[in-house]
Amino acid sequence: MSISVIVIIKKKPKIKKPQIPEDKSQDLPNDFAICGRRGFDISRKTNGFAAGDCKMKAIIKYQAKDNCEFINEKDCIEYEQRIDRVDAIMARLPKPPENDGCNFANGHGYIQHDKETLKSVWNDLLDEFKTKIEHKWLDESKDMIADASWVARLVGDYDIKPYWKAWNRMSNIERTTCREFGQPFYATHPDKAELVEIVAAK
Repeated sequence: MSISVIVIIKKKPKIKKPQIPEDKSQDLPNDFAICGRRGFDISRKTNGFAAGDCKMKAIIKYQAKDNCEFINEKDCIEYEQRIDRVDAIMARLPKPPENDGCNFANGHGYIQHDKETLKSVWNDLLDEFKTKIEHKWLDESKDMIADASWVARLVGDYDIKPYWKAWNRMSNIERTTCREFGQPFYATHPDKAELVEIVAAK
């Protein structure tokens, strides 16, 4: 977890914006500032315009290992713990191909999973999701009974990055054969993929 400090301007100052010179290469007047999408930008020279006039204050932000940002340190720590728990669960599955020129994502081959191992990973992910999400679909999806799209809807609504990242792999798996493809389309249309078993890295 990393810590950063940002500045928030609480109140936009009332100043008259002078006309921008025609020659864009010229320096803007000293008292000119650009109004951006998020408020008043005082990064340029502001002669006679003190930062205190903005009533701004410095705040601390916390950045998790996957670059998600939090205002509260406790929330960031809890989030990183979720990442670690999900990573530990997913580590029981072989890794999908990387740096293969998108061949796997484009339907070249599949990863054959052991059914019992896959089922335990599936169920453990659902149990982890239940620590943050309350919905009957999580229980009704146990043992790979329901289609992965049920839970995909939930984790998408809650937008918890490690959850939807892990469940995206579950969505790529054809449940009856336990074959993992490069994207959900081939899991529902395996006849469209090149059915060659890939020996995935552990």
